[in-house]
Amino acid sequence: MIERITDHELGQMMNYLKITGLQVGIILNFKQATLEWKRVVL
Repeated sequence: MIERITDHELGQMMNYLKITGLQVGIILNFKQATLEWKRVVL
């Protein structure tokens, strides 16, 4: 698990989107008491 969403996770999501041909992805982080999320658009 990660403490927070960083550029590393964003870069990883961008690569996943390019490989799969999808245009939108969501990164979810359940580590904190409140849900942290980030919508990524190619």
